[in-house]
Parts: sequence; C-alpha cells; structure tokens
Amino acid sequence: MGLLDKFKDVSKQTAKKLVEKADEASKKIKYKKIEQNLKEALLSRFSMSQLEGMCRARGILLQVEGKRGKRRARSKDELIPKIMKLDFNEIVAVARRHGIRYDDILIELEEARKYLLEKRQDVETEQEISFEKSILDEILSIIQAEFKPELLRDEEDFEKQLTIFLKLKLGEERVRRQEYRGGKRVDILIDGHYGLELKLADSNQSLAALSTQLKLYSKRLEDVAAVIAIPRDMETDEEILDILDEEGFKYVVINAELKRINQ
Repeated sequence: MGLLDKFKDVSKQTAKKLVEKADEASKKIKYKKIEQNLKEALLSRFSMSQLEGMCRARGILLQVEGKRGKRRARSKDELIPKIMKLDFNEIVAVARRHGIRYDDILIELEEARKYLLEKRQDVETEQEISFEKSILDEILSIIQAEFKPELLRDEEDFEKQLTIFLKLKLGEERVRRQEYRGGKRVDILIDGHYGLELKLADSNQSLAALSTQLKLYSKRLEDVAAVIAIPRDMETDEEILDILDEEGFKYVVINAELKRINQ
C-alpha cells in the first residue's frame, strides 16, 4: 500500500469516527429531550398542593413573573418549569410516596435509552429491579392500592379501620393491635414480627417523632414501616418524608377525610 493509499485509509477511518461521534451526540440530545418531556409528564400527575409542598421542601420559590411584577404561581403550568431542574429519580421518589403512578414513565424512558444510546446500563432502572419483596413490602403495597379509610375522627379511629382492613385481607390471627414488644407498644403487629406505626398528619407536629419511633421499633422487630394519613386539606410534610427516605425507613402515604367536631 502506497503512502497516498494509507493517507486515504486513515482519512476514511477519521471521517467514520467523526460521523459516529456526531451521531452519538445527536442521539444523546434526543434522549435528553425525551427525558425532559417524560419528567414534565410525571410532574403533571401531581396536584397543585403536592407541587407546592415539593417546592417548599427544596427551597424553590413559589413566585413567578407576572404582568405587574412577581406573584404566586397559580397553576401547574407555572410551577412545573421551576421543578424541572430536580433529578428524575428524586421526582420518582416523591411520586412513590404520594401513590402517584410512575412505572409507565420509567418503562418509556428505558425504551428510549436502549433505542438511542444502544448500550446496556450498568445500573438497572427501577422497573427492572427483580428482587423479591418482603412480606411487609407486599402489605404496604396492598394498603397503598386498596385501603380507603372512611371519615377519621382521630388516630385511634385510623388504627381501628386499618386493623379491620388488614384482618380481612391477611386473616384474623395474623393481625394484632396495640401489642407490646420489648416494652414498646406497636400500633399494628403482623405475624408477631412486623410492625406498623400509624400517623394521622393533622398538624405540623404530627410526624415530628416518627423517625425516632421507627428506630426504636426496628430494634425489637424484624421489619417496621409507617402508614401516614394526610387530610386532603393539608400539605404533606416533605421534609419529614425526606428524612425517612434518607434513613431508609419504609412508609406509605394515603389521603384521608377528617370528621370535624361539628359534623
């Protein structure tokens, strides 16, 4: 092969690599656009009050520019762009705690990843993780999907309703209410080993001690979790839920209606 032929060969290889890099960059841009669109679609599933709570917990101002200066955001369309800077996984975590569907979004995102990036990910996406759920995980899934409390007067009422629900689902003999373990009283005990701590978040201080309680119960039981009922007219305390996430505690959040004294 002559020098000119070698030069042509190298030029072809260089050109091919440049085309491949340009194509790869284009695919990454397309993927990023799809990711942003799916993030926006997921955020649109939140209620206005949930979006506002997310902003407050993360120091995102609720004000937007109006015709006469700054004013409070009045719609999802005004608030969502301010939240778009959050990491996708962080938004998914908040959706999970509020019982907002996100699995279809993750599946669509992974399909785009495989199609455009054309390489396996070392880290599995959430919907691909195939570990076996624990008994308590399964119970929390049932509560999240099926438990719809009637009007609640107080936390004791909440506890009674959930106990009845679980006895019907799991069997009378498996569920016990107000059982002692190691000197501590557990709201609901399942199979003698799994504890549920119930909280009716009807004030700003309702969840303040939850993390400490779960730590104590975790030393006496095989597994523990919290079931938190949020009245529909109150905002979720996102900071407390962030603490539970950071410390690895399991919990589910459900909506509830309070029975007022004058009702």
